[in-house]
Amino acid sequence: MHVAFVRSCSESQAAILATLEEKGHNVHCFDDAREALAAIKSDSALDMLITGALTAPISGLEICWEARLLAGEDRPALYSVCGSGGRIRNQDRSARLWR
Repeated sequence: MHVAFVRSCSESQAAILATLEEKGHNVHCFDDAREALAAIKSDSALDMLITGALTAPISGLEICWEARLLAGEDRPALYSVCGSGGRIRNQDRSARLWR
């Protein structure tokens, strides 16, 4: 499987990456959520998206939504996983998530 992995501040990112590669998946890592979205739009070989909810400069939820909109006759929907390593602690972070 070809996986787009958007790294966030999660401490478990190294473990996730190692597990995917150990299982033989081709993983494309991104530190910038917009770069990941551009790659998803241009590379129809990507099958899965793994992202954290609090990625920058756009949220993981937004990436999942945009990736879902790409599905059509020529391209199946991506499997998308969006997680969070903890609670959002203040209103500023919450507002940033839903921009």
